[in-house]
Amino acid sequence: MLIRRLEITSFGKFKNKVIDFKEGLNVITGNNESGKSTVIAFISAMLYGFGDNRGKGLSLREKYTPWDTDSCEGKIFVTLDNGQNITLYRKSGSVKKYDVLNIYDTDTGEELSITPEEIAGVSSETFFKTLCIRQLGSPVDGSNSEIVTRLSNIAEGGDESVSYDKAVKILESARRDIQPQRGNNGKLSKIGEEISSLEKKQQEIMKIKTELKSAEALLPEARKKAAELKNEYDALSSVDFASQIAHLSGRIDEKSKYTKNDNLPFYFISACLLVCFFVLVTMKAKLSFIFLILSAGAFLYSILKKPRKDNLTNLKKELDEKKQEKAQHDQKLSALHEKLQKAQAEFEALNTRFISLCAISDESSSERLQELYSQRRLLEKELHILTNATQALYSAHEKMQKNFTPLLSKKASEYFSSITGAKYTKLYCDEEFGIKVETDLPRESSYFSGGTVDQLYLSLRLALIDMIFGDKTAPILLDEPFLQYDDIRMTNTVTLFQKLENHRQILLFSNNRDSFSGTEMLT
Repeated sequence: MLIRRLEITSFGKFKNKVIDFKEGLNVITGNNESGKSTVIAFISAMLYGFGDNRGKGLSLREKYTPWDTDSCEGKIFVTLDNGQNITLYRKSGSVKKYDVLNIYDTDTGEELSITPEEIAGVSSETFFKTLCIRQLGSPVDGSNSEIVTRLSNIAEGGDESVSYDKAVKILESARRDIQPQRGNNGKLSKIGEEISSLEKKQQEIMKIKTELKSAEALLPEARKKAAELKNEYDALSSVDFASQIAHLSGRIDEKSKYTKNDNLPFYFISACLLVCFFVLVTMKAKLSFIFLILSAGAFLYSILKKPRKDNLTNLKKELDEKKQEKAQHDQKLSALHEKLQKAQAEFEALNTRFISLCAISDESSSERLQELYSQRRLLEKELHILTNATQALYSAHEKMQKNFTPLLSKKASEYFSSITGAKYTKLYCDEEFGIKVETDLPRESSYFSGGTVDQLYLSLRLALIDMIFGDKTAPILLDEPFLQYDDIRMTNTVTLFQKLENHRQILLFSNNRDSFSGTEMLT
């Protein structure tokens, strides 16, 4: 990436300021408070945003919003290694979520779906620890995993795009997808919940099956009992006591009438014989006394004859017995009807329960449970593999980290030798970017002056830039790098920069206008 132009609409002290840059070395000079650091801050803001207000220090939006406006605004024009010209436009809001960012092709105006990090080639943290060197801000620590990862990959295989971080993120993402460290949203947890639910259902089904067998065994007996009671009830219901009682009552009534008029015929015969007697007497018949005797006999018989009531008594007795039998029959029939209704209700309830149990007792849940067991075993195996792979990758990365230090030490030594005029020719860098200088013994940076320490870390940064970016274009921003340099080492460093400008864009901001010719002056 080459920085071609800055259009500062409003940022810090600048309004409607345009600054153009060329390839190679660009020197921008100016007095104190002329805006050198502001230009570097504007470049970082255009690339990586204005920050937020949650940090300990002031964010760029707080520090560089002009007093007479309420926002920072501007554009940066860059050219990528593939020759594409891109414009980044930003405008700050009151807070980060209201910021505006537009990225588009400078030549066509087409909006691009590319991130600032992809344009710059590094994250903001790596940018400030390699490409952007502020006043007295040269030291680099080993806390930046992106720098360490890139160097490790380059030392191992020559390709910084093979990212340890990316590989770890992919593995961790896959592992969290199966089993997150917190919460119950992983696949394994969800399967476990479904298994638990189905196992509970299976237990209920086993209980239901036991009840089903009991119900199935009771159904025939309940059906038989109901049928027997129904037959018995039907048999009792068929007995017609009412007709029998009515028949006996009719006979009793008939018999009672007959008993009361039982002597009337004899009275009538006696009267008729007596009339015959008087007629014959009038006629002076000889045998008239015979009719008198017969009439007297019939009358005497009617008087002496006793009415027969034995049949009537028997009939009444039979009627009472029949009524009593009917009452017992009705009582038995009522009890039997009640038992029949109860038996039928029990059978219906049992039959309904049986049908319900049959519907619940299916095999689908059992098949699903076996399927889930299989899925859980596969996920547990996959989780084990991912865990082992992550651990193996971590162990391999630790070993790789130690492999980049010799190459980094060699490159940094070459730069440091050029800056110090070959006074020091060998540096030792460790994986945490700690530096030792070969003198009579390897000595840590704390043994040297502030200027020499600045030069040590400038050499380290230049070596890091070479290893990370290689042949790719990357701008180096330096804000007053020579504050603690003597004239000789400043000259050596400028000479070094002039050599580097053949394959690096260098934006050097300084207040020492006399040391540079053909520079742009900030006002």
